[in-house]
Amino acid sequence: MWRDVIMVKQHGVSLIELLITIALLGLLATKVMPLGQAWMANTNISNAEKFLVEALGKARNEALQNPEGVIGATTAAATLKINNTSKEITVENAKATPVVIWKAKIPAPVTISLSPTGCTTPLQFNNNGQNISTCTDYTITANGGTDATAKL
Repeated sequence: MWRDVIMVKQHGVSLIELLITIALLGLLATKVMPLGQAWMANTNISNAEKFLVEALGKARNEALQNPEGVIGATTAAATLKINNTSKEITVENAKATPVVIWKAKIPAPVTISLSPTGCTTPLQFNNNGQNISTCTDYTITANGGTDATAKL
């Protein structure tokens, strides 16, 4: 008797198949999301480090050129400032009223800290391009990323 039933060919997907596919895609997305966040954090750290290295080069260059004629191993010929509140790195000359000669914005989730703890900021460079502040290292952090640490 069941041989007499006509078999109807199915077109498309059933609702159950669609729901299972959506559930599997949701599970996959929850596993991949942290990888994307870590990648973004590491990209932000890398960008901030590039800006900091460029700022260090600009500050040393300004100190070596010494357009203000600053003399002395302990007198600042250029200054590098890191502001984690406004997310800016600036390089200033040694004029009586300092002029910003270079500025960069660091990515919002990034924090740059100098060490050893309690070192004097801003970073100052003498007319030989040497760092005359007490800071010797930097660490760049962002939530979910791998910290970057190096010597100044």
